[in-house]
Amino acid sequence: MQRLAVLFDLDGVISDTTSAHAMAWKATFEEFLGQNSSSSTEIFEPSDYIYYLDGKARITGIKSFLESRNITLSTGQPEDKGWNTIHGIGNAKNTFFNEILSRCGVHIFEDAIRLIDSLQELGLKLGLASASKNAKKILGQVGIRDCFQSIMDGIVAEKYGIKSKPHPDFYLYAAKILGYAPQNCIVLEDAISGVISAREAGIKTVIGIARQSDGVELRENGADVIVSSLDELDIEIFSVKMN
Repeated sequence: MQRLAVLFDLDGVISDTTSAHAMAWKATFEEFLGQNSSSSTEIFEPSDYIYYLDGKARITGIKSFLESRNITLSTGQPEDKGWNTIHGIGNAKNTFFNEILSRCGVHIFEDAIRLIDSLQELGLKLGLASASKNAKKILGQVGIRDCFQSIMDGIVAEKYGIKSKPHPDFYLYAAKILGYAPQNCIVLEDAISGVISAREAGIKTVIGIARQSDGVELRENGADVIVSSLDELDIEIFSVKMN
């Protein structure tokens, strides 16, 4: 009998860094759009972050947003600077993001720490599944890196060519490196792209975390359970053993 394993997203589930990412993307794209005469608008809307960027790998999100504005750029090289390539935009965003973290610090949701502690008491294996390339840095900064037996992040995805959320490959690989079949995993996600990825990967239970009152959309995209706080979860959902 194999026990369930649990895969956590980071931004918006464990760390309150979703707002920092949104602010960094807004600063990035408003500067980019302001310099791009072919763009139809210089405004970056909150909905742009939700639909084109949230939960996705940096390069995938940039491509998605640019397509929404009918803008085509070359991918470029990982070390690029400036606004002429997708990698250049990504590096600018990362600079903005790290400036925000340095200024404001990282806030961890207390309900996430309580749940992690409870799951560890149950003896469950925990993995992280975040598209962020800053995931290890953030976990280390707040002292919870050792809580996770595996980390699937944007760096791992890029290294091994794993497709970003919402593609199922992201959660398939996250389950693999934790050592569990997808049907023996529970996923905690706050992003629509992550919910879709987990559902398409065949995850046993996808829990949607609606901290931003987006529970209906999470449900419509495949979340099995919706909560606004991790304290609402019945711990029994994690106690099932699988054959």
